[in-house]
Amino acid sequence: MIRTKELTAHQLDAWVALCDGERIATQYPPDQSGRFWLTPGAFGTVKECPRFSTDWSAGGPIAHRELISYTLMPLNYIISIRCTACGETIRTTVNQSPTDKDRIAAACAAGWGLALHDDTLVFICTGPSCATQALTRKRTLRSRGFPSHRTSTVGEPE
Repeated sequence: MIRTKELTAHQLDAWVALCDGERIATQYPPDQSGRFWLTPGAFGTVKECPRFSTDWSAGGPIAHRELISYTLMPLNYIISIRCTACGETIRTTVNQSPTDKDRIAAACAAGWGLALHDDTLVFICTGPSCATQALTRKRTLRSRGFPSHRTSTVGEPE
């Protein structure tokens, strides 16, 4: 027995074609991308297996014919935050288009630090050298004449 969730998309397409009465062209093995080839009739002609799993024009008629019901689920959005100093990344998901508030909440939940530089949020992970680099960068910016109100750590008095 094969579980459908264990199949690749191309394997799932081939199994759907088999169940729909098609024959796999055994003389043509799957190519590098994993596509299968079908033998639709006599004389050794072959055709590419339809993409039932991704192409609605191929899979939709089967869903209607077999009375398969489906529900569209809301998309989850991925928030990806990268540490400015070392490049470490954290990822989390939200169910609406992410805002800066969502990004700040995700960073705070991970224990990360935040800074504001030129109206851009800067995230610093919990690595000991990262905080030092971030503070050094901040001091360097201030020493170059950038006003302190443009480079501040969230929660730090000006």
